[in-house]
Amino acid sequence: MNIRKYISYKSIIIVLTIVFFVVYSWFLVTATLPGQESTGQLIFSWPDAMANNYFIEHFVDNGNFKKVESLNQELSSIIHPRSANVLPNSGDVVPVSFLGFVIILGLIGKIIGLTLVRFITPLAAVIAVFYFYKLISRIFNEQTGFLSAILLFSLASFWYYASLVMLPTVLFTSLLIVGLYYFVLQGEEKYKWHYSALSGLLVGLALIVRLSELVWVLALLLVITIAYKNKFNWTRLLYFILGGIVPVALLLGFNWQTYGSMFSFGYFNTTSNLDLLSKLPTEIEIGQSGSVIGFLKLLFIPFGFYETRILGNIMNYFVLMFWPYVGVFICGLIFWLRQWLKNRKVTAQLVYLIGSLVVFVILIIYYGSWQFVDKMVLENNTIGSSYMRYWLPLNIIILPFIAYLLVQINKLPLKKIWSNLIVGVVVFCLIGYSFALVYQTPGDGLIDQKIVLQSYHDRARTVQGLIFEDSIVITDRTDKLLFPKYRVIDFNLDYTIFTDLKKVINAQSVYYLNLLGEEDIDYINDRKLQGLGLKLVEPSQIDSVYKLYKLQNLE
Repeated sequence: MNIRKYISYKSIIIVLTIVFFVVYSWFLVTATLPGQESTGQLIFSWPDAMANNYFIEHFVDNGNFKKVESLNQELSSIIHPRSANVLPNSGDVVPVSFLGFVIILGLIGKIIGLTLVRFITPLAAVIAVFYFYKLISRIFNEQTGFLSAILLFSLASFWYYASLVMLPTVLFTSLLIVGLYYFVLQGEEKYKWHYSALSGLLVGLALIVRLSELVWVLALLLVITIAYKNKFNWTRLLYFILGGIVPVALLLGFNWQTYGSMFSFGYFNTTSNLDLLSKLPTEIEIGQSGSVIGFLKLLFIPFGFYETRILGNIMNYFVLMFWPYVGVFICGLIFWLRQWLKNRKVTAQLVYLIGSLVVFVILIIYYGSWQFVDKMVLENNTIGSSYMRYWLPLNIIILPFIAYLLVQINKLPLKKIWSNLIVGVVVFCLIGYSFALVYQTPGDGLIDQKIVLQSYHDRARTVQGLIFEDSIVITDRTDKLLFPKYRVIDFNLDYTIFTDLKKVINAQSVYYLNLLGEEDIDYINDRKLQGLGLKLVEPSQIDSVYKLYKLQNLE
């Protein structure tokens, strides 16, 4: 690889940051933003993205993360989209996720505006790749760092979620990569104290975005600290801790403002007055509430420990989904181990391997036991699965060993043209595989998602032409099309909502947007609504699939 005779690796990476910033922004510019002209709001495929976008907008305009909803106190807190929660005392609609993502983008949005803030995720992604190049160059060598960066730029899961700008996965990962780079530098003689504080700040920001990643991040930092205990000093670690306190204090302050408690989160059951563990979602399996064992389970195995489920998920969402990467990684790891066994020295590369192993074990146990209760999610065995988001770090940590193998291939006693050709073909094939996953995956690929978003806007625009903005709309997964213009209620076959809606039916227009057949509507009318004196009437055909019914009071 004689490329350095003509141009430096660093220069190429800088050029690629510009190229991939455009690539990562493509979906936002061509699919997400244009739809706003026809419906007056941005629509996202993910309910989490829809909620994040709304609360960022709300914070920029109002300085808080609470949407006032006056009807919730009367209607048992049923008015809210799926990715939001309701405060019991006020009925205000609040975020259901950790606040870090909306805090960071909300604060930036106050400075640069809402349009530009939506490009923060692609920007953070390319900056992270640049620092990944610098980090791996220090641990291995510059050639390995360069190839690792190329592989990260084009890694399917990173590429895909960098394009979905209102999801927090890539921002968390990006902040952590840059923070780890400065943390690793602490052992150097010329290291400046403010780098320690910057490292703590960045890692802290990453953790408030995804607080559930706390255990493995701290474990990784501990591995690095132990490995280089003779080079670290307490002063620098103190600066690191002080830097980390800033984002934590920020999170606690906004938690207090939003939920009324510093240690409360949107994931909690806000209507429960019991202890913290009793407020957790039902899918969390911790056993005895309030016990020490319960807290330990929450930290390490919140979804239980199921060996068969772990093996199945790691096979489906890591090995099979990324089989070309996994195959080359295994070869690279074997080659590296053979080289290391010759001298068995504790090197930065060995520390990287140990740290990666710790992260791998914790993440596969933590998320591998999780089984989604939503059947549609279980059937969605593609790049759009949530497992792909949560296991993004696993995809990233194997890249340097792939790059290491490619560098060793380039050093084989072959003509340079042949060794370069082999490396080029492998890299090209990996990029091509990722490109196909990102853009051509049926349903979840960005090309199909662009078409889906267009259909969402068409559907939303038709609904807007039929009802007023103050209306209540019962939805089946279509809340992301209508919130926040309308008061949305996620039905999910919970017929108790109609008892509440009976209270306001004469004062509020209530509709049901659905794709049910006439027989199903007749069943609901005859078996569920007749006794309440209610009926779904006046169906309006929204498109070839959806109809909009008006809920009418018969009494």
